[in-house]
Amino acid sequence: MHRDKGFSLVELMIAISVITLLITVGVPSFSGTVMKLRGSSIADSLITSLHFARSEALSRNERVAVCANTDTDPASANYPCNGTNWNSGWMAVLVSDNSVIKYWPVNSPGAQIALTGMSDELVVYNANGEARINGDSGAFADDQNDAIEFTTQINNCDSPQLSIRRTIDLSSSGLIQVNRGDC
Repeated sequence: MHRDKGFSLVELMIAISVITLLITVGVPSFSGTVMKLRGSSIADSLITSLHFARSEALSRNERVAVCANTDTDPASANYPCNGTNWNSGWMAVLVSDNSVIKYWPVNSPGAQIALTGMSDELVVYNANGEARINGDSGAFADDQNDAIEFTTQINNCDSPQLSIRRTIDLSSSGLIQVNRGDC
C-alpha cells in the first residue's frame, strides 16, 4: 500500500489557525513583559547610579552629586547640572572640581523620571555617604518620612495594564527602598 507523504490541505489549515491563535494570545502578553522589563531597567539604572555616587563619595572622601542632565552627549555634560529633566539622563559629578564621573543616558521612549516633591533636581552625597537635596544648604532626609523620592514611569498611564511605575525612596543613610506604584 502506498501512502502520500506530507500534509493535507485540511491539516495545513488547522496548523495555521492554531499558530494564529497562539500569536494572537502571546503577542500582547509579550509586549507587557517588554514594558515591565523597560520599567525595571530604568529604575535599576537609577538605583545603580545612586549606589555608585554614594560609593564614590565615601571612597574619595568628597561630595558627589547625582543630577539631571539634558545633554545627550556625555562629553558635553557639565556641572552644575543644566536641567531638571531626568528623562534624558543623569550624571554623577565630583562637586569639588565639577568633573563628571559617570553619565547614564535614558534610551527608553516614553520614560518619565522625576525627583518628586522637591524644587531642586539634585541629590548630593557628602563624604560620610549621607544624602542631601541640593548639597549642604539643602534639606536633609532624616528618615523614611523625609526620604528623597524618585518616580520612574513608563507609558504615561494611558494604558494601566502596560504602565509601569516605580517609586524609589532614598533615606539620608543611603538606604534605598523600591515600591511598585499604580497609575
